[in-house]
Amino acid sequence: LDLDFIIGHRILASKGSFWGKITQNPVYSCSTTYSNHLHSSKSFEAQGLRYLETDLTGMSKRKKSILGKITSSANHQVIPCNILLDEGPDSLAEVIRKYCDPQQPVVIISEGLINYFNLETVAQLWSRIARTLGNSVGGWYLLDNYGHFTDHPHFPLVQASSKALQVVARGGVHLHFDNDQEIRKMMSHCGFENIEVYEPKDYFDSLPVPKVNNDTLVRVIQGEKKKNREQSGG
Repeated sequence: LDLDFIIGHRILASKGSFWGKITQNPVYSCSTTYSNHLHSSKSFEAQGLRYLETDLTGMSKRKKSILGKITSSANHQVIPCNILLDEGPDSLAEVIRKYCDPQQPVVIISEGLINYFNLETVAQLWSRIARTLGNSVGGWYLLDNYGHFTDHPHFPLVQASSKALQVVARGGVHLHFDNDQEIRKMMSHCGFENIEVYEPKDYFDSLPVPKVNNDTLVRVIQGEKKKNREQSGG
């Protein structure tokens, strides 16, 4: 499923309401294609949004080199970032401090990322993102997740595929959460509010995403974190 179409839609379709103040869009990306990233960046740019794509140092250099050959947009930058760091030059907090307007909220997006981490690391990651947004500009976090939905007819196949992927990726692959309520509960515990969980089937008729007959195991998750009052002067 082309989940970036759904994630991009969540930003652009609501731009006139609570998304209306967003003018910048830092992204921590993983396992996505350049055609999809360019689709997203062009869509965001058309709405006057800035697109900051981030990855680990080695991969960000490679992406920057490729990006320079196919686009010259000043509003689409590739920046090194390690989402697991609390501080330092490559931390998310430093990226936001250095590259983002402190007067404007941001959207942080991760794609194909959290299923590589165990649930404890995911909780730390979400808390770090919420804390970083709250201590800086405020904004929203959008992500995808493949769930541990054991009653789904394709769950055994997905579970087997994830084990095979562990060999290829040389690391763990984890399926998180037994239901959508567990997602909302942990997002709230990590500091987010106004949490929404979307299924791809909700967009089969309105977006160019492949249709499937069964409910999918993947979810698109959205959470908000307002700027802390002591930071905003309220």
